[in-house]
Amino acid sequence: LKKAKIEAAMLKAQIRKLEKVETPDDDQQAELASLRQQLHDAEQALTAAQSAAPAPAAKPADDEALKKAKIEAAMLKAQIRKLEKIEAPDDAQQAELGRLRQQLHDAEQTLAAAQSAAPAPAAKPADDEALKKAKIEAAMLKAQIRKLEKVETPDDDQQAELARLRQQLHEAEQGLSAAQNSAPTPDAKPAADDALKKAKIELAMKRAELKKAEKAGAEEPELSRLRDALSAAEQALHAAEDASQKPAPELVRTSKPGVDDRQRALKTELAFARADLRKLERDENAESAAIDAARARLSEAERQMAEYQDS
Repeated sequence: LKKAKIEAAMLKAQIRKLEKVETPDDDQQAELASLRQQLHDAEQALTAAQSAAPAPAAKPADDEALKKAKIEAAMLKAQIRKLEKIEAPDDAQQAELGRLRQQLHDAEQTLAAAQSAAPAPAAKPADDEALKKAKIEAAMLKAQIRKLEKVETPDDDQQAELARLRQQLHEAEQGLSAAQNSAPTPDAKPAADDALKKAKIELAMKRAELKKAEKAGAEEPELSRLRDALSAAEQALHAAEDASQKPAPELVRTSKPGVDDRQRALKTELAFARADLRKLERDENAESAAIDAARARLSEAERQMAEYQDS
């Protein structure tokens, strides 16, 4: 039941993100349709799980309000942090940041009110709480480190931040190890199931990274590295599926049926040409000759794509 709820929530979040795209391309529309179908299946599975699960003890309304307020505040903070990292935000991004900060202020007031109204929770074993916090802290630090490690030419501040985070992760992992040793032993869970779950998550992350890089017009060496990482993740998933003795699902490639190598190459060239021209047009010191050459390149790419589509 818990897994079904989490899966449905994650799918809804992905769908909301895609629905915000004003002019989605064919890949995004296909992805949106796929996610909606997955959500439909997940909601059916959730309904079945809820019907089969024993009725839980009634939760106080205050407890539910507190939980929602915490989630709302956490999501707003994550969105604000993401926007604050943009070096030169445009007017729309600044307006969005102001709106999110106001929403966070309101959410924190709601959270404070919910915490005051909520009854004191039943005491949880200290070891259980410490273990949970240690896991969350280590996971967050790893995510921050991975993000900084992807920066090709980090400046001094980023290198110092990376060193600090690595030291914090080292300490967090020591704390996690201590918490795991002192926590009561949970019911044994098959290691193969854990490996399979991790492999699925890793594959989804690698696929998303490649898709994001392709849409951003990343250089071919970066795309090649991401494709290799995706291939390795797929192989790891196959190995985990073999170990768990579960049937392997059909993997969905990022390449779409009906798109041949010629069309893919034309699309790639067109994306690069557009990205290069936008970059030059934003550069105040760019030479007019370079801008003219970029425009000519884009025009040629558009012409070749039009000829291909007409053929």
